[in-house]
Amino acid sequence: MPKKIKVSLVTNYVGDAQFSMITYAEQLEKSLRFSFPDLCDISIHTPSGGGFGRTIRRFSTGRKIDSYWNRFVVHPAITKKISGGINHITDHNNSYLIRYLDPLRTVITCHDLIYFCIPKKVRDNMLLFSPQHKIRKYTVSGLTMAAKIIADSESTKKDIVELFRVPSDNIKVIYPGIRPSFYTIKNTDIFREGRKRFHINWDKTILHVGDNSYYKNVEAVLNVIKLLNDRLGEDIHLVKVGKDFTHKQKKLIHDLKIVNYIHNFGNIGDVDLNLIYNLSDVLVFPSLYEGFGWPPLEAMSCGVPVVCSETGSLKETAGSAALIVDPYNNEDIAEAVTLLLYDPLIRQKKIRQGLENVKRFDWRKTAEAVINVYKNVLEIC
Repeated sequence: MPKKIKVSLVTNYVGDAQFSMITYAEQLEKSLRFSFPDLCDISIHTPSGGGFGRTIRRFSTGRKIDSYWNRFVVHPAITKKISGGINHITDHNNSYLIRYLDPLRTVITCHDLIYFCIPKKVRDNMLLFSPQHKIRKYTVSGLTMAAKIIADSESTKKDIVELFRVPSDNIKVIYPGIRPSFYTIKNTDIFREGRKRFHINWDKTILHVGDNSYYKNVEAVLNVIKLLNDRLGEDIHLVKVGKDFTHKQKKLIHDLKIVNYIHNFGNIGDVDLNLIYNLSDVLVFPSLYEGFGWPPLEAMSCGVPVVCSETGSLKETAGSAALIVDPYNNEDIAEAVTLLLYDPLIRQKKIRQGLENVKRFDWRKTAEAVINVYKNVLEIC
């Protein structure tokens, strides 16, 4: 039997509530432990976030203090104690921690470089010499020091090469998997009870899952809801899952006079999210940039057709299984949604293609590919 690889996963501080990054580390750990128990000996290294930190996180200023303290004082102190084996920093925003590790034995996963790839018109309005910008540059600075980088997509790999001049052969693209909690529900009783519990008493449901940040392009989704209802005279509603609308987005909802068509369900667990996917008619995901993008693939797993943008990684991961649109063209988005709502041939075709497409994203395959990266690093060092 081959000797186990000692793997130290340096994961995100839970208090920062970075859901996608935390989920990636959790799913990778589970897959390594349960799919390959004879190959890896896993340990997790991250601040605990208890005690006083838990108390001050109740306040906005306290959350910032707690975050900076844990990220730049506690986390480095924990990381310094790691020795031997392979180190895997599971989020590029923690890549600065490589300074406390052996770089020749350290792998870093880069999920996206959204902050550095934002549209020029937004970037030009940012304070590029502000403390926040300098901190962001510092947190990703360790990428150039890693023995190997794992990128979530070819799109992200391209960004790493262009922005950090990292050699292409030092970056391995390994797609994350889709959590098994997302699947097509067949039981009609569950549908009926779900519609009643979530008070879904309208005809058509358009779904958006994700943050409210500018690059998520929520404003386009709101304008599309206005267009669809005005033109089609139908009862088409938007359900948003994730962080609440911003003040500007709420104002836009009022200005467009679509208040009665908009429903924010907030952050919900996987069981309820799976149900919401299944209760929806179309997922609309017109992001301006994504390093990977889980929601379109989760929707496909639930048998829900998808409209997503052509930018970032989405065209790569969703492929022909989704209707790909220009995220800056509301007319283009509205036309695609209309096709999926009212053309049964196109709708069923995209549902079938979606169910086939998601087979590419399996956590066991992800873990196996990651182990091969570990072996490669050990051979080199």
